[in-house]
Amino acid sequence: MVDTTLGGNTFSYDNAGNMTTRTVGGVTQTLSYDLQNQLETVTQSRYDADGIRVKRDDGTATTTYYPFPGYEYEFANAGGAVSTTYWLSFGGHSPKRPGQ
Repeated sequence: MVDTTLGGNTFSYDNAGNMTTRTVGGVTQTLSYDLQNQLETVTQSRYDADGIRVKRDDGTATTTYYPFPGYEYEFANAGGAVSTTYWLSFGGHSPKRPGQ
């Protein structure tokens, strides 16, 4: 994997030369590829000043995260279907979302 910084923007590439992440103007995009190295998905994430992800858009759903002390609240809208998810903290442990 190769990381490159240009003008304050960051770009990462895999061993095949595919761009896997890019951060431009504070917006991070994650790119994934199929077995033929063809672009499959682009996921766009926004982060607050503390580096906490507050919004994610994968082209089919937009998810907004509201982190609060002790819990997180997630609001997702996928083609008009709205879902809400809460993660609670117990015993001082941070909430852990699926995939983390």
